[in-house]
Amino acid sequence: MKKVIVIYDDSRKPDREIRVITGHKSFGDTIFKRQSLRQRSGTMFLKYEIVKTFIESDEAYELIDEYAGSDDPVFKIYSDHEAVDKEALGILLEKSLYVNENYSVFDGEKTAAVIYPSFAAWLNAGSDADEAAYEKIKSGAFISLSDVNNFRRFITSGFDARFFNSLKGDEYTVVKTSNNVDKLRKEYKYFTLLPPEMKQWYGTVFDYREEGGSASYSMERYHMTDLALRYVHGAIDEDEFRDLMEIIFHFIKIRKQTEVSDEEYEAEAVRLYIGKVEERTETLKTLAGYEEIKSYIELGTKYNDIDEIVKRYKLLYGKITQKRKFLKVKVVGHGDLCFSNILYNNSAGLLKLIDPKGAADEEGMYMNPFYDIAKLSHSICGSYDYFNSEQYEISVGTDMKLSLKIDADNDRYIRIFKEYLDKNDLDYRLIRLYEASLFLSMLPLHIDRPKKVLGFILNAIRIMDEIEV
Repeated sequence: MKKVIVIYDDSRKPDREIRVITGHKSFGDTIFKRQSLRQRSGTMFLKYEIVKTFIESDEAYELIDEYAGSDDPVFKIYSDHEAVDKEALGILLEKSLYVNENYSVFDGEKTAAVIYPSFAAWLNAGSDADEAAYEKIKSGAFISLSDVNNFRRFITSGFDARFFNSLKGDEYTVVKTSNNVDKLRKEYKYFTLLPPEMKQWYGTVFDYREEGGSASYSMERYHMTDLALRYVHGAIDEDEFRDLMEIIFHFIKIRKQTEVSDEEYEAEAVRLYIGKVEERTETLKTLAGYEEIKSYIELGTKYNDIDEIVKRYKLLYGKITQKRKFLKVKVVGHGDLCFSNILYNNSAGLLKLIDPKGAADEEGMYMNPFYDIAKLSHSICGSYDYFNSEQYEISVGTDMKLSLKIDADNDRYIRIFKEYLDKNDLDYRLIRLYEASLFLSMLPLHIDRPKKVLGFILNAIRIMDEIEV
């Protein structure tokens, strides 16, 4: 029985506007929702039973001896096209089994794919073939990512929807819907409670509804990518990063604040940076995957379990904070100021914040002034977005201990971040201490990805090693 050989062609290069978003990566190497587009396409095509294999063009040439005499058809997909209609794609793959000549799959403007009746037909066509001259099949199965507007729409559909059932919209609005009514209600309330001088930093929200056991609200759509995507693609140069830090630290400085007593300040700091870690640690230990993680900690580090790591963190917290004098204030914070929640357009100098932590009332909007900065640090210094993009590895060294390698070239960004901390009289070691608490407190939230949990643990240890007194 014939099956379809899918060949992935990554030869088309992104134009300048798209390279601003992705750096120098090809379409296939672009990361979206923790996968490269190449991996994403491979996973999708291999779900069809009539697909025999998914290979890249270079690999295909190496398999000439294996496939040259095969009568299996070839479906060549260009990497600058993404399937948006799985049913239409299935029909195209079915048609591939019955073609007797080369066909060009046309998206309305350019060739998205080419169908060949056999591997030999693909091989004989060569890379210089006039594919536009082939008989055309017009299909709505794909969108062209070479169109920068399509690319932005596709990439910006990737809001982190961990807590949401759906995130839909059109050219102008996004509608966020969730069964977690309380969380969404607080998030919407936060927007409505924002002080007037801070509203400019956030998108416009409207039309909050609760019905049928779910809640929703609409917000203005910005065709901008989040910083996390551009950061992990190395698409931000030093000059732009300085511009970003200038804007973000301005936001940090103008946050509305209120004075609090010594006791209230201390209680809030302990709640965020000690209590939250302790609470989440206890939760982690009750989860099914913890015992396996514990065995890796015991065998691969100098610690016996997560409790020993947290104990070290708490001792370090005492050493670094005990002699410092803090300005006793709380601020209206974003609550999750990591790169994935910051939209930015460099040419327009436009920055918008999304997905704040939410608040039930005005008092709930106020938080420790360092929390937002620690969140920012865990994107810049802690490489949080590289973990989300699966760009890290855990290996065993010659000493039989675990080693964490993150595919991040962020030294220059850290240097600039430190400069802005110094300009604003902020202590790098203190910020990284608080950042370590973030990685430790996130552990139970990611238990469905045990490798990521272990990576967070190793990263927290690495941070503590760096800032140890």
